[in-house]
Amino acid sequence: MRDIDRTKEQLIDELMEMRQQIAGLEALETNLKQSEELFRMLFYSSPIGIYIVQDGYFRFVGHEFVRITDHSEDELIGTPSLNLVLLEDRNAVRENAAKMLKGEHSLGYEFRLVTKRAVIKWVTETVAPITYQGKRATLGNLIDITERKQPPMLEIYPYQ
Repeated sequence: MRDIDRTKEQLIDELMEMRQQIAGLEALETNLKQSEELFRMLFYSSPIGIYIVQDGYFRFVGHEFVRITDHSEDELIGTPSLNLVLLEDRNAVRENAAKMLKGEHSLGYEFRLVTKRAVIKWVTETVAPITYQGKRATLGNLIDITERKQPPMLEIYPYQ
């Protein structure tokens, strides 16, 4: 049907329907922006080191992850994720991550990473499969457990 053949009422109805669709899209856009802001706040302010790896490379890193590794965000983005893992622990990390991503393993696993200053830190990590920018990726989080792994200091009191 051509526009010229439509009645005034039909055109008004179509216009109202379009306005409702636009209002719905605007509401969706607002919700999306709020969700993105919430995600960003959680990601950057978390006390857990959060990151996203895609195709083996860091794509997104949170502030705590940056602090734990002593690398800047710019230094980490685009870096192979296994570069931070102590060489002796890399195979175990690959195996544990693969099991967790397949749902075969649900508990975090421990390994050692090497910071920018060549300090070895113990961490516990969990990973989950996600979609990031339309492609498969891994959402990971880790906690620095170095202090727990070190033997306690003994205090020696002199006898009196």
